[in-house]
Amino acid sequence: MAHRLFLPPPLASGEQRALSDEASHYIARVLRLKRGDRLACFDGTGQEFDARVVDAQGKSTRLEIGELLRAQAQPPPALHLAVGWLKGQAMDTVTQKATELGVSDLWPITASRSNVKINAQRTAGRVAHWRKIATRAAEQSTRLLVPTVHPPVTLQQYLDANTGVRKLLLHP
Repeated sequence: MAHRLFLPPPLASGEQRALSDEASHYIARVLRLKRGDRLACFDGTGQEFDARVVDAQGKSTRLEIGELLRAQAQPPPALHLAVGWLKGQAMDTVTQKATELGVSDLWPITASRSNVKINAQRTAGRVAHWRKIATRAAEQSTRLLVPTVHPPVTLQQYLDANTGVRKLLLHP
């Protein structure tokens, strides 16, 4: 089974799941899977299931969820990455690579000397974009857990929210 797909939790054996337009397009047009083809589906919470394509037509694809292939609990200790909010695609790259390396939480940090202009509408869109990148990176790297991408906070807010946790701070 070479293909993997993220589906929102919860997943259960025996259920049939109608896919979103985007996921349907990916299955039917990009991967060109047909009725009866198999793939692995994971829910980002540590479970991966076998799945079979029941119907694949452009924007209306349905999958039948099969048996549980593997499961993984959240590994202790959780690994958080707090990184200054970077401009352009640099933050996309950090999100992708951090996911591939096993980070459990990603915290964009806003700083007084950041060059990024922040407004609420743009911030919500960027966080959604990074979450999608984290999901796609988890699909590609066969991770079962999708990291949590938090909304941007200040360094002090991050430190206050994570008291009692060992922190390593890197400074040039």
